[in-house]
Parts: sequence; structure tokens; C-alpha cells
Amino acid sequence: MKRLLATIVAASTIFISSNAFANPPTSAEQLRSEFEVALKAKNTNAVLSLFNWEGVPPENKNLAASVVEYTVSGGLQDGDIVKLSPLSDDDMVEYASRGFRYFPNVSIIGTIEINQQSRVPNGVTSLNYGKKGNAFYFPGYLKEPAPASFKAFNISIMGNFTEATPFSFIGSCIYAISEKTLKKQIHGTNNLSLNLFGKQIKSCSVNRTSGNGWMHIVISENDTNIFDSGIVETNSISFEPKN
Repeated sequence: MKRLLATIVAASTIFISSNAFANPPTSAEQLRSEFEVALKAKNTNAVLSLFNWEGVPPENKNLAASVVEYTVSGGLQDGDIVKLSPLSDDDMVEYASRGFRYFPNVSIIGTIEINQQSRVPNGVTSLNYGKKGNAFYFPGYLKEPAPASFKAFNISIMGNFTEATPFSFIGSCIYAISEKTLKKQIHGTNNLSLNLFGKQIKSCSVNRTSGNGWMHIVISENDTNIFDSGIVETNSISFEPKN
């Protein structure tokens, strides 16, 4: 399991010191190292000073305070790992919600993964990082009205399962956001409801990896169904828009 904090990256200004931008890290490794030290010390202020808050509107700055504070409060225990990692296909760099587009104020180049076994067993918390000028930061997110072309998509995946025989599946959806095309990896057990925001879903495919019997996939756009596979006896379902 991978939890991505990239889209909830603002915290109350009361936590941000006046020296937040005085000496920003000049390498990804320095950013990772300072973040690791702050986690070990459970120092929320130090973590928040590693974010770039330039241009972030006040109403966004409270969005992630509790999430960041929760991550920091867990600290680091023996065996926990903080490492640099490249961006993967399903790392969300920007997103849209409730009529607004949210995008980073630095150029995203990778993620820092935190494996807190004591807090997230068998899982990883991932935080995007980027570069502005010669400095490296965790991004602040800017907000602007989403273009009319931005839509809310929901992908619902269901299948026949029992306690003894779960329905497990993998797959992916390719969708457009702004001028970029992204690939969202899909994996789950029994049932899954996935939300995406962007201009268009270009394709989706889901393949069964365990279990047997029926599968059913429904894709909606702004609460209107654009695809309904029906309940079908199959191991694979695919969708591509007709136009």
C-alpha cells in the first residue's frame, strides 16, 4: 500500500518560521536528510520549513496540517526507512476538485518515501519533492479555477468473491490532465471505487488475478455513466471512448 501526500501539502502559517526559505536544501539528498532528521526529532516546524509556500493562498494552508503532523508524530523507529525514489506512473502531480485545479509551485522531479513500519505496516507514505532555481523543496500547491474541460471521473470495479475465494485484480487507466497524459495503476481486492480528475479518460483495462465468476465495471463522468460493462463472466474488461 502506498499513501501519497503530494496533494495535501499545506499547513497553518503558525507553524512556518520566518527562516523557512533562508537556507533551503541545494540537493535532493540534503532535502531527504533534513527531512529524516526532523522526523526522528518529531519536529513538525522543521518539516514544514522544507515546503515552498510561495504563492500558496491562505485558504490552502490548513488543508494538510493534520496529515503532516500525523506523519511527524510517528517519528522514526529502528528499521524505518526514508529514501529518494523516482516518480512512478501513478504519482499524482496535479489534480482537480470541486471546480478548482491544484498544481505545485516547484518542478516535481521525484518522491521521498517513508516506510514507517510502526505506523503503516507493510506500507509506504510518499511525498513528492521538486526543484525551483537551485533549491529543493516539498511543494506548496497553488489553486485556480479548473478549466471547463476538467471533469470528475469515477471507476467502480466489482466482482464475484467469497471469504475463501477473493476477487483480486490489476489494471490501469490512461487519462489526460492539462496537457499531460497520465497512467493510473489499479490494484485491489473484491471491490474498488476510484476517483480521477481531468479532461478525458482515454482507456481503462482491468484483469482478474484471483477468483472466478463475474466482473462488473462502471465508469462515470460528472455523475453520468459513460461505460457499464454489465455483469459478465470474464477475466478481463477494457474501455476506450468511441470518439
